[in-house]
Amino acid sequence: MIKGDAVTDSHEEFDWLAKHGPFYDVSCVTFVRSLSPREALMRLGADSSGIEEVTFEKHQERTMEYIDSDNMR
Repeated sequence: MIKGDAVTDSHEEFDWLAKHGPFYDVSCVTFVRSLSPREALMRLGADSSGIEEVTFEKHQERTMEYIDSDNMR
């Protein structure tokens, strides 16, 4: 990624994602421009009635609840 005249390593730039739990196994990150989160998700095929914005912490909590449930077995 280019910032001004400097080129940064994208791994370093997005290293903050690693602090938020076990997402590397179950998630991906998609960057889009000029769309709201709802519009971007709908273009990816999401059902608009199921879209809800949550914090990383809430996402981690839900992920861990799902992993601990019988749904993962």
